[in-house]
Amino acid sequence: MRSLSHRLLTSAAVLVGLVPATLAAQQPTSITGRVMSDATTPIVGVTVAIPELRIGTQTDVSGRYTLTAPASASGRSVVLTARRLGYQPDSARVALNGGAATQDFTLKISATQLTGVVVTALGVEKEKSQLGTAQQQITSADLNTTKAMNLIQQVQGKISGVNITGAATQGGSTAIVIRGQNTLASNNQPLFIVDGIPVSNSNRGGSFVGGYDFGNAISDLNPEDIESFTVLKGPNAAAIYGSRAQNGAVVITTKKGAATAGRMRTELSTLYTFDSPGRLPDFQNLYGQGAGGAFAYGDGAGGGVNDGLDQSYGPRLNGQLICQHNSPGAGTASCTPTPFIAHPDNVSNFFETGHTFSSTIAASGGTDRANARMSVGMDNVDGYVPNNFF
Repeated sequence: MRSLSHRLLTSAAVLVGLVPATLAAQQPTSITGRVMSDATTPIVGVTVAIPELRIGTQTDVSGRYTLTAPASASGRSVVLTARRLGYQPDSARVALNGGAATQDFTLKISATQLTGVVVTALGVEKEKSQLGTAQQQITSADLNTTKAMNLIQQVQGKISGVNITGAATQGGSTAIVIRGQNTLASNNQPLFIVDGIPVSNSNRGGSFVGGYDFGNAISDLNPEDIESFTVLKGPNAAAIYGSRAQNGAVVITTKKGAATAGRMRTELSTLYTFDSPGRLPDFQNLYGQGAGGAFAYGDGAGGGVNDGLDQSYGPRLNGQLICQHNSPGAGTASCTPTPFIAHPDNVSNFFETGHTFSSTIAASGGTDRANARMSVGMDNVDGYVPNNFF
């Protein structure tokens, strides 16, 4: 009996001794630490998380974080991750034994481009799947594959559902309409957001009935300075930017300086192209100006024989002598007739070979705390219409 009682007392003592350890193992685990860059500076806004438990937090201005794992996860070994845009992610395995644990991270700067992220109102970054409106984004490399003097013209053919109407001359306005015309009463162009600032793309001067076309504000942007060009299609964009975005929105993000460990980055882009009309109308060269086979120049206003008509139903161009506008003494009674012949190249010879020269030089650099970028661009366009220079 005494031996049995002794064994029971010993087992009870062992169980009592295991209770504190069991209770400790079922307590929440508090994980703290600090996230630093490879330049030994704290990084704010780093997402520190345990993906398998679906919990996470972010670092403060000093790079510190605190994360609490639930008691139900005690006794497990989990992976703790640290992620931030612009840095290479890092991870570490942490044992959840209850109580407190410490885990620090050092993140290296990453020069990779952002994918799957759209910058919306007030600079907020959102995943494409969470945006709530149809969108399409092109990067700087896609944007500058083909060149044009106007940023909007460079987008032509690269985004679906967008209609772009170019200017008839260098420096003129370019209109962009998303998914067709929506109203007859007002402008159908989308709202432009350049680095968070609303910008109008309306025409600066000129109209359908005349006047000077001074271009629009978006044409002042250098395509080489654009980081990303995102088109938000449809009226859902108004949920982000208000009623002015009822025709959609175009979100433009410009290039900025990046942390390069004290080194400067320089960029040089140069373009030179030749321009000429893509296609000219086909003209007949059998009959000249006039009607009913008759024509003779008088004063260009009907004073001759059918000289006020612009159709070409006059005499056949056989070289016969007829008074014309370039004949000696044209418009007078002493006009000397000249051969009535065709001039098959008079339209094509009017145009010249155009020349376009564009050059941009930029310098950028910075650290984790501050960065800057400066660029200077120059465009010279000599159009294929004579005396048309921009």
